[in-house]
Amino acid sequence: MRQGQNKHPFFILFVAIATLILVSVLPIEKWSDGHLKNYNLFSDLCTISDTTNYEKIDLTNGIDPQLIAEIETTNILSDSTKTNIVSQEIIEIDTIGVIDSIVTQRKGDTILIEDYTENRVCLKNLKHALVNRQHLSRPVRIAFIGDSYIEGDIFSQHIRELLQDYYGGGGVGYMNMHSEFPGFRKSINQRSSGWTNHDVVNNNLSHKYSTIAQQYFVSTAGSLSSYTGRDYTRHTKEWNSTKFLFISHQNSTIKIKRNNIWQDYHVTGNDSVQCLSLADTISTVSIKTPNNGLIALGTWLEHTNGITLDCMSTRGNSGITLKRVNPQITHQIREYIDYDLIILEFGINAMSPGQTNFSAYVHHMAQTINHLKECYPNSDFLIMGIGDRGEKINGEVHSMKNVPMMIKAQRQLAMKTNCLFWDTREAMGGNDAAANWAEHTPPYMNKDYIHLSYNGGKVLAEQFVKSLMLALDE
Repeated sequence: MRQGQNKHPFFILFVAIATLILVSVLPIEKWSDGHLKNYNLFSDLCTISDTTNYEKIDLTNGIDPQLIAEIETTNILSDSTKTNIVSQEIIEIDTIGVIDSIVTQRKGDTILIEDYTENRVCLKNLKHALVNRQHLSRPVRIAFIGDSYIEGDIFSQHIRELLQDYYGGGGVGYMNMHSEFPGFRKSINQRSSGWTNHDVVNNNLSHKYSTIAQQYFVSTAGSLSSYTGRDYTRHTKEWNSTKFLFISHQNSTIKIKRNNIWQDYHVTGNDSVQCLSLADTISTVSIKTPNNGLIALGTWLEHTNGITLDCMSTRGNSGITLKRVNPQITHQIREYIDYDLIILEFGINAMSPGQTNFSAYVHHMAQTINHLKECYPNSDFLIMGIGDRGEKINGEVHSMKNVPMMIKAQRQLAMKTNCLFWDTREAMGGNDAAANWAEHTPPYMNKDYIHLSYNGGKVLAEQFVKSLMLALDE
């Protein structure tokens, strides 16, 4: 053996350990928007108490930065309280005694929707629309607004499918003009080019054009969006109503391709929302414009009757930015697209490990929901409690200890704003559901112990629809 050759294994071992230590300090969870967990080389080697573990956690990790900014600039709390909001030293949640006494109600194995509306009218608007759906000139519409938990239609596509089985209808509803991950969504094929994205995540969203989708798209010459139906879920292969909503300040030309034929539509400049509406049964459509500066709000692919559900997800969002929705543009959109039920799925991006008080979040979300109610006065509102969220402590995965606290806060939010509430975590099985779902064969949850798999989305959707149908039968 040559001199120094035996040093190579020690050098390789040193490099390997140094690499693992480096990875351990990288904010992987933050960079991946929660899709990947932070790696800790020592988590499985060391035995530490939960208290010690929490003391070392950056409590802002994973929280929507716009929520933090909103809290820090609020005028309702003292400076010292603002500083300690994320370290759980704010005022106690009022009505907590009432909330602590609430037991999630079931009928058989189905979680009941809790009704905190004024006069306990439950799904008044949705019921009325469904009863009269044969006489409506539009489909019954549900908007599903949330964060990455519903991204890619992964959960909502099966709710849509089951409701369309029962009430009729077809198509996927709302589609944005461009997606960074078009293949992630299995309910439709999408391709696009040439659009400039304006959204709340990139903080380049003008209040003037702010809608509940929290995004719009500005055209460059030759901007194109194409949609092709898929049969991954039932009723989404084709649709008989296509609506393209936009604002064109100048005279423009919009080209639409259907049945392999392009047709030009000449648009007169206007500062208000306009709609191009097509009434053909088709399975593919393309929209493009040679003009710069056209503001595209979205495309709706649906049936003229039955029921439809729009999925609008914003990764990393806590929901509080919806208070910036512009009432004027919303009023104009409602001439073409209005909703009978709006479901709000948020909360994951408003919490960190170790956090025990969510009063500030309740305060800001209450403002948000009351604002949305003014924008959509004909809609019922339902708040989804967060699903179970797991974390690894001392080598074992269990439910994050503060998940029940966030759910209490969301239930309080429903009470304050007179909304409906559905306990998602209980529908999943309650404590340790995230670990159990992740280990299920096939997996119902990803190994981040936060996000649903496609199979898990289907299972949870079945539970939600059971709850919804029971509420509609009352």
